[in-house]
Amino acid sequence: MTFPASIIAQGASSSIGDVADRATYELARLRAYDDERWFYLALVGMSAFVLAFVWIMYRRDGVELRPSIRALLLVLRLAAFAGLLLFFLHPEKRSHREVTHNSRVLVMVDVSQSMGLHDHDASAVPATPSRMDQVVSQLAQGPLLPELRRVHDVEVLRFDRTASPIASLQKTDPNAGQDAETPNTEESIDWSSALLPQGTETRLGEALRRVINDERATPVAAIVLITDGGQNAGVDPAAAVSLAKDAEIPVYTIGIGLNKRPANVRISDLVAPARAYPGDAFMATAYVQSQGLAGRTVTVELFSRDATNSGDVGVLEGSQRVVLGGDGEVVPVKFELTGERAGRRTYQVRVSILSEDRNPGDNQQEVDVEIVDRQIRVLLLASGATREYRFLRNLLHRDKDVMVDVWLQSARPGISQDAHEILGQFPDTKEELYQ
Repeated sequence: MTFPASIIAQGASSSIGDVADRATYELARLRAYDDERWFYLALVGMSAFVLAFVWIMYRRDGVELRPSIRALLLVLRLAAFAGLLLFFLHPEKRSHREVTHNSRVLVMVDVSQSMGLHDHDASAVPATPSRMDQVVSQLAQGPLLPELRRVHDVEVLRFDRTASPIASLQKTDPNAGQDAETPNTEESIDWSSALLPQGTETRLGEALRRVINDERATPVAAIVLITDGGQNAGVDPAAAVSLAKDAEIPVYTIGIGLNKRPANVRISDLVAPARAYPGDAFMATAYVQSQGLAGRTVTVELFSRDATNSGDVGVLEGSQRVVLGGDGEVVPVKFELTGERAGRRTYQVRVSILSEDRNPGDNQQEVDVEIVDRQIRVLLLASGATREYRFLRNLLHRDKDVMVDVWLQSARPGISQDAHEILGQFPDTKEELYQ
């Protein structure tokens, strides 16, 4: 498992420093027109005009005054002009605080179930280590994290459906001695537990996009993406890559596993009605999907058990021999069943394990079916046989889950209606109403 050396150099100029405060005095008007040459020409011209005016007025008003008074008058006029000029140029004090943060590298690790696979084609015995074992070994003992921490802060995240942080590792201090305390170390983290591959979905593009949106305001030097590339849900990763380009965040991928999909047979789905009735037949359909096993024959078995007894193996309801299709092709296997007695039952379909199957964990699926032996009782009241009444009566009468009684207030005795019972009047007692 190797990683690009360019990750280390990315953002190396961003290093931690002391907080520095300083104050400067500036003329805001000059700063605002810093690139406007005409402003400076106008300012000099106007100032020259005002100075000339002050000099002329000084000469006129000081003819009959003593020299000391003339000098005082000149100084006051020049001071007034200088004050007005200073007010026009808008002097201000500016305080500066410079805070330099460490650059950060985000290491995103795929924790979907496919990361628990063993990549080996030559033996029926699973090879070790698994894909995730390789990642854990690299994070715990490899050079990836120490090399990154020489230059950056490192944030390690796990992702499947969403991304969540599991470790924050600070940049190592090159001046610290060997005995210095380092609470944030990769050796102190239980990577095996933190990166347990149990995710049911790999939303690669969605997780990457969310991380970029959350971190684009921070000094992110790079994102390191460790995955087997098994995207099976969410947005296209290309959208997240485009977002990373806009944010100027480089993304480095480290691929795990073989460059071809391992041989596998699985039950992709099991479909059955949510409810059935005692004695009625219903269909349960299992969908078998395979990769790299086209033409092989497997046995698909269906078992049933009481839903409350999860530890029971169940009763064999049926078994079929099925020829697997091409890569990704779905083969439906149908079982005809009959509801026997009321209650909730769990039906489980299993496919036989082949020696080449690299992931036996997806060889079965379950679904619950409720066998219903009761009906909803409805009393339908109407003043007359309107169109709405007839529509609702027919709808309820044809539903096997409903038993409908009718009371038509304007009906004559002896009428015929599609109902279980026709009432001549509203029930007199609570017991009659409940019937």
